[in-house]
Amino acid sequence: MRKRTKTKQETIMTIQPTNKAMKILALIKEGGATAESLMAACELQKTGLASQLSYLNTRGLNIAEVDPAKAEFPMKGADGVFFLGTIEQYQAKRVAKPTAPKKTLSPEQVLEAAQKREDKASGAYAKAKARLDAYPDNSILALRALIAEKQLELASALLHLAETGDTSEED
Repeated sequence: MRKRTKTKQETIMTIQPTNKAMKILALIKEGGATAESLMAACELQKTGLASQLSYLNTRGLNIAEVDPAKAEFPMKGADGVFFLGTIEQYQAKRVAKPTAPKKTLSPEQVLEAAQKREDKASGAYAKAKARLDAYPDNSILALRALIAEKQLELASALLHLAETGDTSEED
């Protein structure tokens, strides 16, 4: 006989929250909670607080699937004070979040990076080949040697392109 699987709502209701996450949620509901006060009250480092806030946001998304009106998302205001936002506010914040600009390398930096990549691939290939020579019947080592060889070929091709100055991305 097959076991009955839980519905989405049953699963959400049985998730055991961490005490720190619920304490953070309660402190935010009280008002005036800053990152420093939350870290001090819950004895957390900055990364621990970020982890708990991420958990609470995921919890909010799960609850929003069942009942959007009950979803609560901890958000930091412009003044640094946390508040509980709605699903609409959370989604707007996620869309408006800036992405890191793409770093453009100079030709010299591209050449240097390509040389480092080839040196690293060359060393990896030498090690993989030596291991394969020591154990020629090992199929995993043979596969690793093949991968290292192909990575060395790719690194050599990229180095050649960097040396010739051809940075166009044509197929």
